[in-house]
Amino acid sequence: MAAPDYYPARFNCAVALMNLGRKDEAEPILRELTERHPEYFFSRAALLQLYCVQERMEEASLLITECPFVEETHPDAQAAWLTTLCIYYENKGEDEAARQCIESAHQIAPDNPKIKSLWEAWQD
Repeated sequence: MAAPDYYPARFNCAVALMNLGRKDEAEPILRELTERHPEYFFSRAALLQLYCVQERMEEASLLITECPFVEETHPDAQAAWLTTLCIYYENKGEDEAARQCIESAHQIAPDNPKIKSLWEAWQD
């Protein structure tokens, strides 16, 4: 029996693989989800984070450039994308862009622990 093609479950599988240190297995899943479901910002954010951690900035830049305009998305997904964009821009030394991203993420989800941490770091 084949696993169901339910992209949130596939995303959860990819995150579990990343948490186990099996990034080479998670990446193809995240790429496929990003291609097939460009509006699903959770997978796009996770893939961008993977690229940033691995210092694959050219691929990260391309992923950002290819990001579609989406009229509506889950607020937590938008916050995750903005948070990861903040990290991307920090890595590139583009502090103003990073600050704008974390400020927007903080407006969406001020109680999210990751966002809180980044927000507080930017307040210092």
